[in-house]
Amino acid sequence: MVAYLDFYGQELMSKQLIIESKSGINNIEKSRRATNISNLIEDKKKWKAISNLEDEKISDNDLKNIISTLYSRLKTNYQFHGFTNEDDISFKDIKKLANDYLKCPESIQISLCRNSTRQAIDETVQYETLKKYIKNFEVVNLPSGLYTLKDGNISQTVSNVGEARSIDVKIFDLSYNYIAWGFLKYSRADGSIQTQQSSEAISFLEQAKIYCSKHKDNTIFFIQLDGISGEKHIPYFKEKCKPFEDRILVGNTEDIIDYFNNNLVV
Repeated sequence: MVAYLDFYGQELMSKQLIIESKSGINNIEKSRRATNISNLIEDKKKWKAISNLEDEKISDNDLKNIISTLYSRLKTNYQFHGFTNEDDISFKDIKKLANDYLKCPESIQISLCRNSTRQAIDETVQYETLKKYIKNFEVVNLPSGLYTLKDGNISQTVSNVGEARSIDVKIFDLSYNYIAWGFLKYSRADGSIQTQQSSEAISFLEQAKIYCSKHKDNTIFFIQLDGISGEKHIPYFKEKCKPFEDRILVGNTEDIIDYFNNNLVV
């Protein structure tokens, strides 16, 4: 399990990363479930703290965020909660809702706490799995927008707009015989969100092809797709790589790991 720290160096309990195998989908699903349980433990403590507050003048940003969420939920269904309009909602009502949450069974509370799918866990798990299992290469997680791929060039100055695609991961050997730039996505099931993700992957692929046509160097690219929907589209993306299938890799997490371990000699 990988521990992450907040700005003050304190361990973040809620985000749980479980890296047990080369399977991206298994690691992600286990990490999601573990994080939801951790979220529940943390949020129950925060609901209790909110229910005991004298007023809403607090400095704790985490509590402020949860208070804001509770207010939004009351506001969305204010008539159901007995209010004539949303302006009638007071801090006392927010405290009562927090206390009501505490009275629910955990089978209900797990749906009321933060959801792991909104905590940027999936791509982090994909990256950590690469880092753990790829041998003889450095695997670097890139902040969003640090490197972009646009017009067939890799840049640190081009903003992530238009056709520019942010690069998620950089992999290289210490002698720089190979430099690989990767795009990571997890798509659990078909839907509008997955359609958007597929469009992002297609855009990355097209930009990678432009790069390969312009630069005859040791740079390679990979598109790492996990999940039922993501892996279903792997054959399509492999076909679209042509004629640069030797420089653009497409596969799930295990495929990418095996390629670096078995096909590249450093």
